[in-house]
Amino acid sequence: MPLLAFAAGVYFAEGIRNRYHLMERFHWRQLILLIEIALLFVVGFIPNNLDWLANMLVSFVCAMQVQSFRKVHGNAYASTMCIGNMRSGMQYLYTGLHTKRPRCIAPRHAVFCCNCTVCCGGPLPAVC
Repeated sequence: MPLLAFAAGVYFAEGIRNRYHLMERFHWRQLILLIEIALLFVVGFIPNNLDWLANMLVSFVCAMQVQSFRKVHGNAYASTMCIGNMRSGMQYLYTGLHTKRPRCIAPRHAVFCCNCTVCCGGPLPAVC
């Protein structure tokens, strides 16, 4: 069921993009974020005996996130999976340092900043 919810989330996000891409007041991605926030808020109140529903909603939200936020400053970026971003970032770092071409490193700064934010911001509430 979570795989079907993921597929539905991709389809839904594409529908939002196609319908609202010309909207002037808000960007269509902001609408996606509002929907994600609302759905995840609802997930927080789903009782334990309906874990399957919570899993499906989280899969749906994950799909909307992955489909809507694919690039940062023109570079491919997976907003829900840091490991892939870290791998490509380290590859660019290695290439830039060993070929003495700093321009290989520059495009990855935005992705590194996003990864650092997640790595530092995730545990921060546990400390505070």
